[in-house]
Amino acid sequence: MNCSRLMVLLSIAIVTSANTHQLNMKGMDMREIIDAYLREERHLQRSETVVVPEPKVRLMANTGCFWSGTSPFCNGFCGKGFNMIVKDKSGDGIRCWFGIKKLCCPLQG
Repeated sequence: MNCSRLMVLLSIAIVTSANTHQLNMKGMDMREIIDAYLREERHLQRSETVVVPEPKVRLMANTGCFWSGTSPFCNGFCGKGFNMIVKDKSGDGIRCWFGIKKLCCPLQG
């Protein structure tokens, strides 16, 4: 349940608990109100387009390559036996605040 739905349900709960006498006079209880809200929520249509950028470098499975450096303070380093292929602020995930990530692949030989 997302935050906005939870806030609506909590608001309904507060209002109904504060006005229990009025609601009982109308023949409604908390469960009916929540059920009505959830039924209405099911009918809402949401369309959202999410643009996912193409990765700058495609990794092939079982190549031994890896991204070095962990956000937020990245300090990518390719150790002995590895060659730095690409430097990038985001690399394979969350963008670095400081420093840079490096794509490291085994030396050919």
